[in-house]
Amino acid sequence: MFTPYKRSLITRLAGLYEKYASSATGLPKYSDEYWRSILEHPLINAERDIIISCDPEDAGEGSSVIAFSWFYTGSMPERVVLRGPYVELDNPDLDKLLENHIDESIARAEKMEPEFIEARALFPQWAKVYESRGFERAGTYERMRLFPLRGDLKVAPVPSGCEIREYRSVSDLNVLVGLFADVFSCHWDYSPPRIEDWKEIIKTPGFEPSLVHIAFSDGKPSGYAFGEPIIDPFIRSVDSAYLISIGVTERDREKGLGAAVLSKWLRGAYKAGFRAAELDVDEKNSGAKFMYEKFGFGFIRAEEIWRYHFR
Repeated sequence: MFTPYKRSLITRLAGLYEKYASSATGLPKYSDEYWRSILEHPLINAERDIIISCDPEDAGEGSSVIAFSWFYTGSMPERVVLRGPYVELDNPDLDKLLENHIDESIARAEKMEPEFIEARALFPQWAKVYESRGFERAGTYERMRLFPLRGDLKVAPVPSGCEIREYRSVSDLNVLVGLFADVFSCHWDYSPPRIEDWKEIIKTPGFEPSLVHIAFSDGKPSGYAFGEPIIDPFIRSVDSAYLISIGVTERDREKGLGAAVLSKWLRGAYKAGFRAAELDVDEKNSGAKFMYEKFGFGFIRAEEIWRYHFR
């Protein structure tokens, strides 16, 4: 049975999620306060977006939470992102709980008229249920982490004719959006960037200009690295700077510019007070993974991306 979200359930939700927090999954623990900030975020419609299952034999205010999930549209109305479901791992009805949450998510999301739902599968059992419900596997990201992030990190040399600088003003966002579209327009996970979304990121509490770097080759924009403080408990760790995106235009590749941009960004993250860095990389991008490994990044986990298309 589903029960409406209430602030009084926060501790129980956090406790259920903690069962997933381990070195194997790379998922950290979070405080009740942190969960409140996520589930009561202005972009979350609690009545519509948060799905909570309780033990039917223990109903009422003291009910026992046995599963929960939530979803949001964020800045892309064509995509609804499903987080979870987090289910009691030792529950004998685990598969049924997963199925119920995914079915309920589809029913609720359909009313929002998106093109598709996107979900991540941390475990094979989740993937199996997604597939049985009509989801299709879109690709796989690998989470990588660098710890500790040190201030004496060696900076890769900047290629001749190139320069790399930190973010200066909102006008830089036009350059970044253009670079992102140039670099990733053919990627399976590409969505046309909106400058409004990037503006929201730089307004995030704790944002530092040193988390954004832009590269120029012969005066023309040629690459970038864009990071942010931690805001999403499902895919980011609390003590880490998260590298949202990094790229170099095709004409400027194989010069060492990508390594130079990454090293500048890592130095910037350290300057901003972070002592670890994380990123997601497409499992098929062997060149990028090799570069990250050279900087000391290590594999944490793989997350399959599954999508349910409404049309």
